[in-house]
Amino acid sequence: MLRASFRPDGSLKPEWMARLESLLRAADQRQMVVGLMYFYQGQDEVLESPEAIEAAARNITDWLIAGKYRNVIIDVANEWDLTDDRWDHGGY
Repeated sequence: MLRASFRPDGSLKPEWMARLESLLRAADQRQMVVGLMYFYQGQDEVLESPEAIEAAARNITDWLIAGKYRNVIIDVANEWDLTDDRWDHGGY
């Protein structure tokens, strides 16, 4: 099973969020920007439905806003346009 920061319903795993928070704060102290990828091809296998994908994206975005992280560039879905059916939820 792929390791992911999201639970199957799209909720966030606290241990992953603590790690991300540490990384974002350390990068900010060094005036660095972090490229954060929400979903990578194949990771959608962890999420149970298109609704869970939306929940995951909403949850992580809300978390970033609440934490006032401004040193982040978001890549929502890397390689979403691959043609060999690596995404399970109908090209969602």
